[in-house]
Amino acid sequence: MTRLTLRRWTLCLCLAATVGACKDEPSVIDAPVVQVDGAEPQDTPVPTGDPNDPTRPQILGIVGPANVAPGQVVTLRIFTDFEPSADIVGLALVVDDADSWYFVDADPAVAASSDIGRYVFQLRVEVSPDAMPGDQTELRFALLRAPQVAGGYQSWTLSIDGDTVMCPEAAECSALSCGVDPICGVSCGSCSGELVCSVEGVCEPPATGDGDGDGDGDGDGDGDGDGDGDGDGDGDGDGDGDGDGDGDGDGDGDGDGDGDGDGDGDGDGDALIELVYALGAEYRANATFVMNSKT
Repeated sequence: MTRLTLRRWTLCLCLAATVGACKDEPSVIDAPVVQVDGAEPQDTPVPTGDPNDPTRPQILGIVGPANVAPGQVVTLRIFTDFEPSADIVGLALVVDDADSWYFVDADPAVAASSDIGRYVFQLRVEVSPDAMPGDQTELRFALLRAPQVAGGYQSWTLSIDGDTVMCPEAAECSALSCGVDPICGVSCGSCSGELVCSVEGVCEPPATGDGDGDGDGDGDGDGDGDGDGDGDGDGDGDGDGDGDGDGDGDGDGDGDGDGDGDGDGDGDGDALIELVYALGAEYRANATFVMNSKT
């Protein structure tokens, strides 16, 4: 079992490969302890996260309580749409503004249809019963495609608040039909068949997702939700935002850009008369023009 202790404000953060108590050491303050499953300290530089690189796995959101009580066991959920999810090797964890980091060994699971992403990483975080109200720390996570290839970082800040809870006695599953309870992290049941457990503790069909990482579910990667990939939200794919699909931006659909809809490009809308006058004089001899509302 690997353990590391850190001092921040009055909070000692113990990141452990398995949950357990921190050993007493003369150099460590007798302070609150938070333990994160699967975390191992690294001696390499902190991975530089890139939130704009589509080839790197990006975090869509982190779901967890802002306030935690001494003795509480929190299940932190980290969501992504990145595919193939098997290419995600784990997570990078940076504590506060430290210049060191931890590799978190965790595997993605398919999320529920009502969740914010297609895949979810569930991390067990245990707060020491000796934690003091008012203590606070920030955990910054990024998904890794390789040991030094990270997507963008997102943060979860926890504050110690409330009275000490006694686990597992304080576990509460009455409002849940699956998953783990939010107080002690004990199992509240599982889902049958192909159903999966949502953040709300309800069995649902698995998330379908589109795998493009923008979170809108249409698979085109531009984030506007219309599926045409041009990013303007009108669904015609030409990128001018007018929805007529001709790409000239005037909205009349004739493609000449003058906005009159007659297609001749001069903006006066009288294409029929202009066609007649374009004929040679011999074709217009003795012609009579009758103007009415349909001309």
